[in-house]
Amino acid sequence: MFGELFIVEKNQLRRQALGHLHAHRLSELHDLPNDLQLVFELSGCAALLEPLFERCQQDARLIIGSWYGDQNNQIPLNTTFHRRRLRLISSQVSHINLDTVGFQNKNQRYQLVWRLLETLALEPLISHCQPFTGAAEIFKELLKDPGPFLQVCFDYKGENHVSSGT
Repeated sequence: MFGELFIVEKNQLRRQALGHLHAHRLSELHDLPNDLQLVFELSGCAALLEPLFERCQQDARLIIGSWYGDQNNQIPLNTTFHRRRLRLISSQVSHINLDTVGFQNKNQRYQLVWRLLETLALEPLISHCQPFTGAAEIFKELLKDPGPFLQVCFDYKGENHVSSGT
């Protein structure tokens, strides 16, 4: 589908938090249409690539922003992948392609990013903000049940700027 944004997220809290994007918020991959032109895979789960291939139309692009680490990644470059001429594009955030940088040096880019970040209303996306000294407890809670956590921020000065969800 051209011009529509679909987000697949199983966690209901995260789906709700993404409401400002005016996207179709789905909980399952099988709810996606079968004619996607551009897909961003950001889950960290290589096993999702095969079902995503099935949802792509001819000549679609899949931008892979995930880092799969040491996962045994057997990406299924099968008949669907080849016949539809799907293009896999690796996205690496720690490196900026020199063609897109233009005249800016690293310091200028940092300044621009900080100015842009200051314009964003990020508070709705943060569910927990704790002093760094509470990090061990937060990680224990995350391991038990990540469901109530949207984004955790640690304050290294010990001050809470965003109300805690716990």
